[in-house]
Amino acid sequence: TPETKARQHIDQKLEQAGWVVQDMKQLIKGMDASERAVAEIYNSKTGIEVDTLRSMMTKETWFTGREALEKGFADAIKEDEDDQK
Repeated sequence: TPETKARQHIDQKLEQAGWVVQDMKQLIKGMDASERAVAEIYNSKTGIEVDTLRSMMTKETWFTGREALEKGFADAIKEDEDDQK
């Protein structure tokens, strides 16, 4: 089929460029496992669902110190500690 030929052509070009398609698939699988592991750690700290956390990570969500504290990503804010001295 034309789709098969196109895919073979793409694979051939990728291999010529030094990329082996299977290696890329393994890399993606490893990155996915690493992302899930990090999300599970965040889940144990915050109680936020793993899928929600993964979405936040994909979107590169940023928080202020106060927001991180409120969501459970932090235990204290440095300036709060300085106020207590």
